[in-house]
Amino acid sequence: IRASEARWRSLLTDVQLAVIGVDPRGRINYANPFLERLIDYPAEDLTGRPVASLLPESDRAELAERLAAAAQTGPRPHSQWDLVCASGARRSLAWSTVRLNDPDGGYAGLLSIGEDITDRLAAERNLERTRELERLGRANMLGELVSTLAHELNQPLAAILSNAQAARRFLASGSAGVEELREILDDIVRDDKRAGEVIQRLRLMLS
Repeated sequence: IRASEARWRSLLTDVQLAVIGVDPRGRINYANPFLERLIDYPAEDLTGRPVASLLPESDRAELAERLAAAAQTGPRPHSQWDLVCASGARRSLAWSTVRLNDPDGGYAGLLSIGEDITDRLAAERNLERTRELERLGRANMLGELVSTLAHELNQPLAAILSNAQAARRFLASGSAGVEELREILDDIVRDDKRAGEVIQRLRLMLS
């Protein structure tokens, strides 16, 4: 039994995870060295302290509800809570929690093991910001392309319309010669090819 206890104490001391024990009143009765280093509180400042005092004020009411529920039906096995360090900085931890019972089966408190995920969450936020900037960059680029395309297409399309209207007037007047109509149609074909080239360049840019 002593050997087994020594192994568990060694594990709790050396593991690179935060381990915290909470009594039925919600006060800390154990904190391993990793947790002490993580939030920069010595063991003597943690033992007997309400665990809620380590959380941001905005989370304390919810924690109180969770602790009350844990005494009745057991804790949520997985959760995420921020701890406030002695410096005022915050560390985010993903917690796994189990209920502890006394020899008679009564509620004896909780034991939680937490993984510090602060840096991972920060990296995920930075990645999301980078992706958002990339999306905005692509949106701006597409906006510029659309504006350029509209400008480039406006001239040949306007010329096509103008030539088509001229051909209609010639036909309506009955004075249109074959050569004049041929020139108008050649202009329309040329402007149509020009518009097609603009669209083709855009396709190449987006491919």
